[in-house]
Amino acid sequence: MQYNHAMMNTSAIPEAASTKPNSIVVFGGGTIMHVRNHMALCAPAYGSTAKKFSAMIQTANRLLNLNYNVDLRLTKMADCNSCLETNDDVEASLLQALSDPLTAGVVCNVALCDFIGQIGDVPSGKYATRLQTREVTEEGLGLVLRPTKKLLGLVHELRPDVVSVGFKTTADETPEQQVAKSNRMANESRISWMLANDTVTRNNVVLRGCPRTPTGFVPRTLADADYSGTVREDALRILAMQFLTSIKRG
Repeated sequence: MQYNHAMMNTSAIPEAASTKPNSIVVFGGGTIMHVRNHMALCAPAYGSTAKKFSAMIQTANRLLNLNYNVDLRLTKMADCNSCLETNDDVEASLLQALSDPLTAGVVCNVALCDFIGQIGDVPSGKYATRLQTREVTEEGLGLVLRPTKKLLGLVHELRPDVVSVGFKTTADETPEQQVAKSNRMANESRISWMLANDTVTRNNVVLRGCPRTPTGFVPRTLADADYSGTVREDALRILAMQFLTSIKRG
């Protein structure tokens, strides 16, 4: 699906043509995708990294003598008072952030559910017919999975002036494989900065987004990493400094 600026609601945004963008929006937590009433798929994440990274951005603010506002938007999985629950909710919130001329940076640490599932011929939804366990045979039920759409690319597509950060999670892969998968994400979404984290090895790799030249996409290598190691706090701290420095440079 293609987006354009006309699709974003800007009616509630005050005129700020002479105001320099000074807001950073950080998305965190996990999302669900409804299948049936009282049944959903989910990407479990509880916002700890988004909270920690937001605090590190504030620290970097002071160290760099900057004054960016940090807007932390957690999903309901990470904050019971949040109205962000599904991928669609996060998409609407992201579009709102991108329609705001004050937005200077977007951090997409939210774990979006990668699949939507359907059982039988019943369209999936929060209020779709509830499954009855006593009516399920020994053969069980078939669940058809289809991938959900990616949202990270919206940042560059709609606001190429906004500096973005994306996170790539792997499981028991080498640093070189982490970089390769980060490159693929960067090529598809055109993000500014990437943090690859492996949930098994605990290795973290901080990389600048891949440049594009007249001859095409230029992938990063492990040698290009600003950080590669197992100390998560160091990776986030370096990423926060590089992120704010990039915004400051414009």
